[in-house]
Amino acid sequence: IFDIIDDVIRREQKGDLHPVILELSSWQLEQLEQRRLSPHIAMVTNMMEDHLNRYEGMAEYMAAKQHIYQYQKEDDYVILNFDNDITREFGKKGTPGQLLWFSRERKDIGDGVFVRDIGKGEKEIVFRKGTETETVCHASDIALPGAHNVYNSLAAITAAKLLDIPNEIIQQGLRSFPGVADRLEKIAAIQGREIYNDTTATTPDAVLAALHTLSPRNAKNIVLIAGGADKKLDYRALAPAIQKVVHSIVLLSGTATPKLGSELHAIGYKGKVEMANSMNEAVERAWRHTREGDIMLLSPGAASFGMFLHEFDRGAQFREAIARLQANI
Repeated sequence: IFDIIDDVIRREQKGDLHPVILELSSWQLEQLEQRRLSPHIAMVTNMMEDHLNRYEGMAEYMAAKQHIYQYQKEDDYVILNFDNDITREFGKKGTPGQLLWFSRERKDIGDGVFVRDIGKGEKEIVFRKGTETETVCHASDIALPGAHNVYNSLAAITAAKLLDIPNEIIQQGLRSFPGVADRLEKIAAIQGREIYNDTTATTPDAVLAALHTLSPRNAKNIVLIAGGADKKLDYRALAPAIQKVVHSIVLLSGTATPKLGSELHAIGYKGKVEMANSMNEAVERAWRHTREGDIMLLSPGAASFGMFLHEFDRGAQFREAIARLQANI
């Protein structure tokens, strides 16, 4: 990471001020803290339980996240999610840089971006800074499905406005952005079944977002591939959501899998449950349970280590298994 950052600093000193966007993990932010660095525009999209196999608890994990704006100056900016309890507390405690919020639920957020109802089922996205308020776009301009993508878009719009990007360019980006590989990525449609790769969903909260997006009316049309290595996370809230929308689940081997299985058993999960010791086996078993109109979803809710090198290897093996399946049916 410092190779990139040092190069950006050198370019900046030479007058090359093109913006560079970095997505940083909590442990990369710990490295920023060692160098006493913070970006000009810092953003925390949300804060949920994660990486408790690495940190002593949520307080330590939260402190690592806050390194992103710890060394900002007064002319820097930090963008936080008003609707997330933890990031809202971050902002209320004060930040070195100028604070802007984004919110899907509230309009009384001060400076930042929010959603406003304009009637007849239509909503617009509004940017406010100081006494100036302007409509940036319509909520319907966001092409990606799911509430989590609305939040991601609101955060991106806030940063774009700070960088003086014209509204027309923002609208074009929202309408055309196809999403990112490995993040609720539709990779195939086979015999009336849709196949989604969400390998980067390594927490229960991420799986919840996927389930709510793909089956918003609790259609019980999902065959889920889940499980993997434990990060000391809690699966109690995930099990009831699986009960509502997943009729069959294939569990990958790993230390988190018994925890998820135990929670499913505790609520009396009525769907089919199978185990798999490889991705190819998981796909074959999941396919046997699909029906026309179903969705096969890889959304593990756990780390990948043990069976896979990392989550991207897990996603690559899923694509390969789907390709083999498609070739053989």
